[in-house]
Amino acid sequence: MPDFDSRARDLMEQLPEDSDVTHEEIVDLYEKCYGFKITGNDLDNIVQRKLAKQTGAEVSTGAQGGDQHYEITDLGANHDEEWISLTGQVLTIWDDVPDGIAQKGRIGDDTGTIEFSLFEKSLQSNPSLEVQEGKSYRFESVVGDYYDERIRVRINSRSSIEEVDRSFSPPESDVIGLLGVIVDVVPPSGLIKRCADPDCSYVLDDGECPDHGVVGDHEFDLRIKAILDDGEEYHRVVFPLEQTESLTDISLADARRLAEQEYDHTVVEQKVGDRVLGRHVEIHGRELDNYIVVNEAAEYSLRQTESEATIENSAEQLIEQLQSVGRSA
Repeated sequence: MPDFDSRARDLMEQLPEDSDVTHEEIVDLYEKCYGFKITGNDLDNIVQRKLAKQTGAEVSTGAQGGDQHYEITDLGANHDEEWISLTGQVLTIWDDVPDGIAQKGRIGDDTGTIEFSLFEKSLQSNPSLEVQEGKSYRFESVVGDYYDERIRVRINSRSSIEEVDRSFSPPESDVIGLLGVIVDVVPPSGLIKRCADPDCSYVLDDGECPDHGVVGDHEFDLRIKAILDDGEEYHRVVFPLEQTESLTDISLADARRLAEQEYDHTVVEQKVGDRVLGRHVEIHGRELDNYIVVNEAAEYSLRQTESEATIENSAEQLIEQLQSVGRSA
């Protein structure tokens, strides 16, 4: 759940001095509304209306220019459901988008890239929000959306977009090769459910897709989200289906049978973790957002190098010669 402390402080400062509404009550109101799957500007609107009715004061969270400007690389989990601004170039706009979405694609600046989405209702109420591929814009009052450990932004009817004369060069995602030990498995791993829409592959959270809401149909998948220690730093890595099956010797069909037998999908995550934790692996993959998505993975053993083995053999031979000399003396 997002931290609503800063929004509550913002509203508290606008309430009359004789108001008996507390900071904790505003946070609690936010959390209750969020629990009913109310997010973004709808969440702020509901809280503001309730406070206005209770106190008679007009209050606002300060969106439309009051939000902080960020570089894309600085955005993360702590910006979920936060009003933010950024400047970047529209790198691509996808042709196939879910129903209810007007535009969806990626924005990039000199530090990284991020996915964006614009809902049809927002575009209908504010046609100036439409963007063009290849152009650069300043995006004001967009909403952070952290899902499945990846941050995105939503353009809404209260956002403003201004074209800027500036070009960007997002860092290229080179192939990364690492040797390390798997020290942790991060949920959701193992057997997961993805949205069954052919144009969508998001992991479902309690049956809910971030683009399509609650869905009745799903596709099963098998993956590992893990922490890899290369001896110098920790890396967040994702092993897709093929690499997961290879490392664990558990197929997707095996995982489904196990979950059905136990009536519990989490047993697959436990079994996968038992088979990979502590193993030394060599991986190759590309960085996407905060993770390295693995396309090649193989286990390796900590064998001696050829030179180390030669030195050890020579030492053993020398010891044997000395011992034989001693015995003959």
